[in-house]
Amino acid sequence: MKKDFRYRIYCGGKFCFDCREDGFEKRASNDYRAILLGDVAAMLKPGDISCVSVNEDVLYVGPFYFETENMRAEEIIKCEMKMIESCTDAIFLLDTAECPGTIAELMLANSLGKRLHLFYINSYEHTETESEMHTPCWYPLHFCAMTNLDAILYPCPDFEVAVKKIQSIVRSLGKTIG
Repeated sequence: MKKDFRYRIYCGGKFCFDCREDGFEKRASNDYRAILLGDVAAMLKPGDISCVSVNEDVLYVGPFYFETENMRAEEIIKCEMKMIESCTDAIFLLDTAECPGTIAELMLANSLGKRLHLFYINSYEHTETESEMHTPCWYPLHFCAMTNLDAILYPCPDFEVAVKKIQSIVRSLGKTIG
């Protein structure tokens, strides 16, 4: 019998590794999703794109690093769109200027009215005059906060703090949200 999970999370953000590089698994193990799942292998699912249980209330629905060199862009996008459509909560970690794919995923999750947990790293090196956020991603973050009542912004001083906050939010999902 398949268990129904109360929360299904999608954890967006750029992947900072490439499977075509030797030793990419070591870099992948530092990805916040691999840390959240407790095992890099759980995130690197080249074949069976299923879900991973995080705890009794939370199911990780994606994304998984499953792209191969012969995959078509449309296949990847459709798969990730289904993952976002199936989630209840979308978590994004925006570190530096994100790739267009991450921003598109964020905007899709926002347009679908998903609960958004938006973690961003304050970067005072590139102070933005348009926003007090001090992050290159200030525009999509402000946009989501303005258009989605279920968007929560989490400023973080660095990557490690962001990962700890994400872990804490995911652990408490069943206790505090909904």
